[in-house]
Amino acid sequence: MHAAIISRRRRHGQPASAHRRPTRHDPPVLRPSALLPFVALLAACTPTDAAPIRQASLTLQDCRISGVRGPTRCGTWAVPENPDQPDGRQIDLKVVVRPATDAPVAPDPVFFLAGGPGQGATEVMAQVSWLGEANEHRDLVFVDMRGTGGSNKLACAAPDPADLAARLELDAGLDEVDACLAALDADTAQYTTPRFIADLDAVRAALGYEQINLYGGSYGSRAGLAYIAAHPEHARSAVLDGLAPYALKLFLTFGEDGRQALERLFADCAADPHCGEAFPDLATRFWPWLDGLRPSDAAQALPTVTIRDPRTGLQSLDVPISRDAVASAIRGLLYSADMASLLPLALHQAIDGDLEPLLAQSLVLGDGMEDGMASGLMLSVACLEDIPRITDEERAIAAAEPFLGSVLIDMFTAACSRWTVGTVPDSLFEPVQSDVPVLLLSGGEDPVTPVRWAIEAARTLPNAILVTVPATGHIAAGAGCMDEQIATFYDAPADPFVLEDCDTEIKRPPFFLSFTGPTP
Repeated sequence: MHAAIISRRRRHGQPASAHRRPTRHDPPVLRPSALLPFVALLAACTPTDAAPIRQASLTLQDCRISGVRGPTRCGTWAVPENPDQPDGRQIDLKVVVRPATDAPVAPDPVFFLAGGPGQGATEVMAQVSWLGEANEHRDLVFVDMRGTGGSNKLACAAPDPADLAARLELDAGLDEVDACLAALDADTAQYTTPRFIADLDAVRAALGYEQINLYGGSYGSRAGLAYIAAHPEHARSAVLDGLAPYALKLFLTFGEDGRQALERLFADCAADPHCGEAFPDLATRFWPWLDGLRPSDAAQALPTVTIRDPRTGLQSLDVPISRDAVASAIRGLLYSADMASLLPLALHQAIDGDLEPLLAQSLVLGDGMEDGMASGLMLSVACLEDIPRITDEERAIAAAEPFLGSVLIDMFTAACSRWTVGTVPDSLFEPVQSDVPVLLLSGGEDPVTPVRWAIEAARTLPNAILVTVPATGHIAAGAGCMDEQIATFYDAPADPFVLEDCDTEIKRPPFFLSFTGPTP
């Protein structure tokens, strides 16, 4: 199920016809070509020797994006905040294009769909290294979803950086939710996935592209599926990574999927001679310790830990800490295989009474997330499209889950009771049925969107290729030579796919036995 077989990009004119294209009936393999589900029967266009002539009405200008090397072109495209009132308030969507770096230039670019919901596509451009190979002969297009980045960002106030307790809390509080909603200059009911899909297609048309390829990670995979359903004639192919179809109701299975990833980490540590010897019986010791962080009654005060601010390394504060916050912090660290390699050591020390390394890692990770996420947009989407679909029976089952329980569901349910949301058609939640070629990528150690969600989406995507990348967390496109696989897929998504081994086998990063470094 986790066989590692990532094909490399076809070069030097190797014929593709001699190779069999895997079907969705094959076991999930690692590497066909990367990412989630897209399914396009549309014939692949043959690149020309020069950039194709397009009728573009969106004017772009040279610009600089922090952390991004090479030429970039920026512009904005105005759309009505409420499409039912086309002459009313307008939103400027931020658009950035990275032109193809070499000729011939294909007429079909790659549109990048960010995660969250709440990430701004243009704000994470510098991190999207896995589209570098595809960028050789294709433009990359980044459009900030309405409510994110430079598109009227629905940003709620972040905790004071010096307030470590607030930064470790799970729940910002209903007063903060009310204050955020009142401060936003937006009709939050208009910030939905269907509105974003309409915006995206408007930008496509304004840039003069007839067909586009998609890359969507996490929530971006859901948006990619929604685009394919709404505009199949313009979707040439898609790579969807860390699949989150509507069958996955946000927050409902986060505890279950996170616990399974944590248990695999414990098993891998026990099987590793260095990690197993350094941290014996870690799984057996962990669960009683975690449950011991919960006060025995509601009147009992939360335990406190002394922690230094990881930003400065100077200030030490006594911070109250809850069991739920610690469980959530552990789950967050499982997203990255590199961060997870530190977890056995951090948990071993926490069980022995020193929680500072574990919480410091969580604070650093949280800082990076908060800087780029539009929490108001997340509420607008989740409070409309996910929380209302969770049934009472599902809530009861989640509450009995031993890792996170229903804490995230309860927290967002409370916040959603105060948030103004719009409407979406019931058809949005139906499985997407399409013949567009799609590459479904799943990390073998993903704690939030494991391969079962890609398998679920592929049931109605006959041209989907399932790829499970071992020893990889959430978002698998950056592993090994997946960048080459993605480019190969975009070159000819309807052709048989070449499967070859990568030069470097993908393995879980070595576990840290001390904070000086991993095992040799």
